Amino acid sequence: MKMNKIALAAALAFAGVAAHADITIGNERNSLTFYGVLDLGLGTTNHSLSEDPNSASGNSAMANAAPSLHRLTSFLPSNTVPSRWGFKGQRNFDGGDSAGFVLESMINVNTGTNPNGRVSDSLPGAGSMFNKGEGSIQGQMFDREASVWVKNDQYGLFKFGHMTTLMGDTQFGYDPMSVGYAVSPLGMNGGWGAGAYTGDSRWDNSVKWTNSYGPFQAGLQYKFGGYTQGFTMGTAESAKIAYETAPFGVSLNVQNTLDTLNVGGSTSTTACAASATLSCATPMSPNALSVSVANARAVALMARYELSAQATLKGGFEQIHLQNPTNAGSYTVANIGQLSGLPVNSINIAPFAASTGSLTQRMLWAGVNYKVDAKSTVSAAYYRRTDDYAMGQDNNANYLSGKYEYAVDKDTTLYVTGVTSSVGTNVNVPTVTTGATWYQAAYHGLIPTTTTFTVGGVYRF
Repeated sequence: MKMNKIALAAALAFAGVAAHADITIGNERNSLTFYGVLDLGLGTTNHSLSEDPNSASGNSAMANAAPSLHRLTSFLPSNTVPSRWGFKGQRNFDGGDSAGFVLESMINVNTGTNPNGRVSDSLPGAGSMFNKGEGSIQGQMFDREASVWVKNDQYGLFKFGHMTTLMGDTQFGYDPMSVGYAVSPLGMNGGWGAGAYTGDSRWDNSVKWTNSYGPFQAGLQYKFGGYTQGFTMGTAESAKIAYETAPFGVSLNVQNTLDTLNVGGSTSTTACAASATLSCATPMSPNALSVSVANARAVALMARYELSAQATLKGGFEQIHLQNPTNAGSYTVANIGQLSGLPVNSINIAPFAASTGSLTQRMLWAGVNYKVDAKSTVSAAYYRRTDDYAMGQDNNANYLSGKYEYAVDKDTTLYVTGVTSSVGTNVNVPTVTTGATWYQAAYHGLIPTTTTFTVGGVYRF
């Protein structure tokens, strides 16, 4: 045991100069691995908010919905893959069974921060769920994953703790841009795990089962709510069935979330007093956040097809339906603030009133990965988003992404990316929907096309 501790200390000390992909100590029965991925690029966006160190996705065209006329040129984190570091351990038992753990945390390489997506989501300009960065990254010590698992060859893999949803796991392989924050709207709240009103791409207090039966794959996941006021408050369930062979793959995912949260900026005392659906803190703080509660149902169908050894087509469709929460009367500023860890100023338990009814968001995407040679890969994708309110308030957006990657070696990749996003003008929204200027501009097509170009690299250790 003492020798293992000495070996681990030495491995960590020399991690910066290690030439291999990760650092593993142990033996055939027990192992501990320290690993990481660092993605950093220099990017320029023609219409952008100022840099936000709390954002896990940077200020690319994917994460911007602000009608700014100003250009931002800066280093951007996690453009093509999330920057992260972590530990994973495994113990192998007689008979083929095994158990282990994963502890993984995200890092913004350009600022050295552990991002807090829900704080970033509360800023003006973060409109659609597909324009909000990943809110499940909330500044926790191990924000990406903290789980333990057991595996049996016959019964499959069981994981427990804080982890990605089944839909989030699946989308990585069916998105031409691999759910990269800077190049895919699926990397935002609405895409990762669909159903995410703000930050449910990763579930706390969850259990997940996956298994394979020849070319077929199946999965189930359940999230406990954690509230004493009602067992179903904040619960969620998800299921997956997939067929995977060498040339072809298809996956169907469904997800249902009760009382998921949407984070917004601080609510004023005047606005709170004038609203019939807001419940506010006493006294109110100008620095606290407002939270809306809603039910979310999601379904996604995804497919891929290998045209040749060089070219693979990928695409999919997902739909998210939001409506007022089931357990509306059970929520208070206190219990939401306690469980979410957020400074909550007000809560809205009826975000979809008679004027809107409900909201259905849809995302359709298609693209290709083309391997030019052993080191070079070119990818292109198109994404189409529509937001349909039950009372006729509609909105849409189009995203076009391109990426060139050059593999220097198995651990180092250089890339160039370009992405453009535009909000459609075929909308039917009242002139005054809210007092937020950016909201009115977004829903009346006043935001100019936003474009981001990035040059960067990825290093894996």
